[in-house]
Amino acid sequence: MGDAEDARELLRTEVVRLVRHLHSTRVDKSQMAASRLKDLVLASNPAQRANQDLIAGVEGALDGLVTTARHGSNDGKYFAFHTLAQMAWSNQQNSFLIPSTPGSLDALAMVLECDPILPGHRNARLYAGITIGNCGANSAEGAEIIVKHAGLMKALISCLANGFDELQETTVVALKNCAASSQEAAYIVAHSNEALALIQGFVLHKNRSRLHDVAVGAINCISRSPRAVPRLRQMGLSKVFEERLWAENSGEDSELHKMTLACAVVNIECVNLEASDVHTSRGVALQRWILGQDGKKTMTHMVKCLGFALRDVQWNLVSFSPHSVICPLNNLTRTFPSSDLQLDHPLLVSHILQLMRESQRFSHWN
Repeated sequence: MGDAEDARELLRTEVVRLVRHLHSTRVDKSQMAASRLKDLVLASNPAQRANQDLIAGVEGALDGLVTTARHGSNDGKYFAFHTLAQMAWSNQQNSFLIPSTPGSLDALAMVLECDPILPGHRNARLYAGITIGNCGANSAEGAEIIVKHAGLMKALISCLANGFDELQETTVVALKNCAASSQEAAYIVAHSNEALALIQGFVLHKNRSRLHDVAVGAINCISRSPRAVPRLRQMGLSKVFEERLWAENSGEDSELHKMTLACAVVNIECVNLEASDVHTSRGVALQRWILGQDGKKTMTHMVKCLGFALRDVQWNLVSFSPHSVICPLNNLTRTFPSSDLQLDHPLLVSHILQLMRESQRFSHWN
């Protein structure tokens, strides 16, 4: 074997030893093992992806991390969930395997409902939420497993209602990511009355905040599920979003926010709107906005964001999936004349052709 192969084999031997420690009844050993495994899968580690797969491939590794998350010391719980969160990061297979591991969802629910005052529990709860968000972002099957677990949904609702600010934000992102990956998950979140009401409450905050923005993003993701749209309309969210959308704003951050609002409004209003309905009150209001300066600017931003999604580039620290833009564009082109939409942007055809060529790359998105 060459030097690289020798190094990987030595690392695998170390991981096997660490996994044994995860199953130890001594909490100091399991804590140490979880901490070391965390270091191997941090985003700053150049071998993160290879290490994610190496650890997941060692028998008992995920079970051991779940065991430490449930029965370890407070710091051990934190290190275990931090490791699981990093294991799921941009890894579709692990994002399915982690919520499928026996006891993992019960462990997540247990830690999320821990007393945040106790030492170590704050970070453990935060990384439990991040684990859910990362799994939900990368696997439709994983997202559905998560939102169908009654105990975990109860814990997430508790975090939305009573969590500290950062945990509330992390919880909204977790549900947002699940809804983004799976239309079935979006439908389930939309029909969780408590969860949707709490997310709506964050949307209705008068002052813009990070929590408000991720809540708007969550509603946008849910709106891409046609079966969830009637519930959003019943809650009056389209009207709220329209009022925010028509308001005067400026600046790059506001343009991104307005585009997110616009995508949600389009998805909610167009889902049952046919081309013959464009002259109804709903159709006319949306058409007037489309023909205005703000509408034209938003169309341009949608095309720009499709390009960002294809290149894995963020806009103002926000990531996009192709589906997040294609869905509202499809709703618009299905409902309104092409002359209204002015979608003759030279990059649009190029982006769509690239998306068709690389469709397998985005197969985990609805």
